[in-house]
Amino acid sequence: MYTANLATLLVLAEVCALTIHITNAPLHNVSTAEAVSVGKTQAQMSMNAGEVQVLMSVKAAVDPEGLVLESWFTPGGTFEGVEWNSQGRVANISLQGRGLSGIIPSSIAELTSLTGLYLHYNNLKGTIPSVLYKLSSLTRLYLNVNHLSGIIPVELGLLNHLQGKEKPLCNSLYVYII
Repeated sequence: MYTANLATLLVLAEVCALTIHITNAPLHNVSTAEAVSVGKTQAQMSMNAGEVQVLMSVKAAVDPEGLVLESWFTPGGTFEGVEWNSQGRVANISLQGRGLSGIIPSSIAELTSLTGLYLHYNNLKGTIPSVLYKLSSLTRLYLNVNHLSGIIPVELGLLNHLQGKEKPLCNSLYVYII
């Protein structure tokens, strides 16, 4: 195993015509202090109204039956699994292991302050949206242990802050995105 940037991995995958599986290294916890301004709880923070609407579209896509993200509602929802920065913008979405069964929506790319997206250990289907490249602050992307298909979009090579490792195995490329 060696360190390489995502663009290199994408070229390797394309050249080798390999199937791509997303997986990750152990989860690094983000403290609440990193995401919430001093003296305020998440519930007390001023949430950006536009980002709340984006979160509602994310909920509709990843939890189409509305059975998992019960705290995600407007007005007044607490949005469990979401961490907000001091400007009231979404900083992290941590929904690993929740039993989500929908798709990863392109609307997530509208959360421009997002630094961490943790959707691993769910039952998400479909492809990885290529518009995620717009998340220029994204440093951690966890999508493993889902039912995703297709290739890693080449556009994700534009995410300069993503940290990645890769390990080729047999006829597949397992990508560790941390």
